[in-house]
Amino acid sequence: MVARETQREAEDYYERYAVTQADHGAVDNHMAQKKEFANSHDKSAFDLYRKRFAGGAGTYPLVGTPEKIVADLVKISDQGYAGAALSFVNYTYELPFFCDRVLPLMRQAGLRVS
Repeated sequence: MVARETQREAEDYYERYAVTQADHGAVDNHMAQKKEFANSHDKSAFDLYRKRFAGGAGTYPLVGTPEKIVADLVKISDQGYAGAALSFVNYTYELPFFCDRVLPLMRQAGLRVS
């Protein structure tokens, strides 16, 4: 998850660590193995997965403002999911921001009870 004050900030950070600074050798190796065993996917599926793998081990990216993050989590909840496991690139910076800016909005949206 990448939550920032502006959408541009969040997208720029995600792009930096998931594309620009990614471990391209490791990602290339992983993608070659995926392609070998999943011939039914088209190229665009592999391109999307490549960025998701580099940016979070293939997970669904939550990237945006606190309000967008919560809106995305509400959509996930509305699909029937009872919870989500979230991870951060830099816990020292991102966890306090999440606690201060995202958790209160999650409470307001009914996603958190306490």
